[in-house]
Amino acid sequence: MINDLLITNLTKSYYHNIVSHDFILKDNYTSIMELPSIDKIVCNTSSSYYCIDKKNILPALLALELITGQKSQLTTSHKAIAGFKIKKNEPIGCMVTLRKSNIYTFLDKCVFILLSAATKIQTNNDFFKINHNNLDFVINQPTKIPELQGNYELFHNIIIQINVHLKDLNKKTLILLSAFQMPIAKL
Repeated sequence: MINDLLITNLTKSYYHNIVSHDFILKDNYTSIMELPSIDKIVCNTSSSYYCIDKKNILPALLALELITGQKSQLTTSHKAIAGFKIKKNEPIGCMVTLRKSNIYTFLDKCVFILLSAATKIQTNNDFFKINHNNLDFVINQPTKIPELQGNYELFHNIIIQINVHLKDLNKKTLILLSAFQMPIAKL
């Protein structure tokens, strides 16, 4: 518990004391509110496997709670899709939205544990995608997640979406994400 608070405070202070000062010195910002920042991180998973049997979604709910440290919520279908045999309002997945201090704790886990084995990856690759002000990436190997190592066969994919609030999309996004040491190559 104390280590989690220390890591959160270190990452948060790193952003506020070093990264924000670098942005202010390099670019001419007139307000602190113009600085790029990460607004939220959304972790979600969905599969047709969950629609077949409702019990199959329980390990996914538990896995998201273990990974993020926050209670997850079910996502349901908005309309029926006959081709996938999905009924309206049927649970098809689960999601967690991280904000404020939980962002920094999860970023530490992403950079130092999940992405530590990854090398510099091109942004136009299938693993990382930048569209609008979002960086999307998929973790297909749950064996890298220490909380799930015992039961990795129960949990298939997790889709992690990082929303970055910016005006200038490409250059500022890459500078901010490289400041958090995300493995992204230049465009």
